[in-house]
Amino acid sequence: MAEVNDRVDVVWDRVVAAIREVVVDLKITEDELSTASTFFDRMGAEGNFATLLFAALSTACLEAETLESGVTHANVVGPVYLAGAPHRPDGNLLEHEPEEGSVPLELTGRVYDATTGRPVPNAVLDVWQADHLGNYDRTGYHLRGLVPVDQNGRYRIRSVAPADYVSHVDDTIEEVYALRGRDTFRAAHVHITVWVDGQEVLTTQVFRSDSPRLDVDLVEGIVRPELITEMKPSAPGSGEPWRMEFDIPVRLTDTDAAGDGVEPARQTTR
Repeated sequence: MAEVNDRVDVVWDRVVAAIREVVVDLKITEDELSTASTFFDRMGAEGNFATLLFAALSTACLEAETLESGVTHANVVGPVYLAGAPHRPDGNLLEHEPEEGSVPLELTGRVYDATTGRPVPNAVLDVWQADHLGNYDRTGYHLRGLVPVDQNGRYRIRSVAPADYVSHVDDTIEEVYALRGRDTFRAAHVHITVWVDGQEVLTTQVFRSDSPRLDVDLVEGIVRPELITEMKPSAPGSGEPWRMEFDIPVRLTDTDAAGDGVEPARQTTR
């Protein structure tokens, strides 16, 4: 018999109490409960129940951490992170020439200590994103890389403008969202994790301001106003990249500030 876990017991009681209240308030019938049970069995058989929990609740896990004033709002890592991304000293995430139809993008900003306002010159940005068709490179490191900041904490990332993308098609996730009048798109974004001497101090997502999916992202609560950054198009025919700027204030611990010169931990542990 498994050892009693007090936290499991507390969480179970709270969750069941909350759901029972919903059942009573909305007068959910036994037939509806049976239909839901069958549906969730089917979702589990697909391996998608974890996705549903992630989409509905993952950002709630961050709320206590991200309510701190003056610090970049944290966000979830998501399922498409790849360990071992190469260092990109010049900030160029492209491993080959941009595909036809893609738009060059330059994302710039400054990493600084939210307490002192001083730059964090030993920060490294672990960056990954989808391309102009909403596709991630899942076997290599195109549009992925470790980008260092300069002595003033400034960074420059050269990439392509990411696109909105549909996350689930012809499965139970799409089915349940369709019943709500929703689709399963993610709003276009760039993932960034900030490492300082091997310590992860922040993971977030930066959203382009012109995405039509900002209010209806698949993941509940993932798009925050402070993470939406203006996409500035270049003049037609100029050959210049489109631009976004996103400053990253972080909260440093004494360990982060001291530094130990090691590589980002997630590169070997994830």
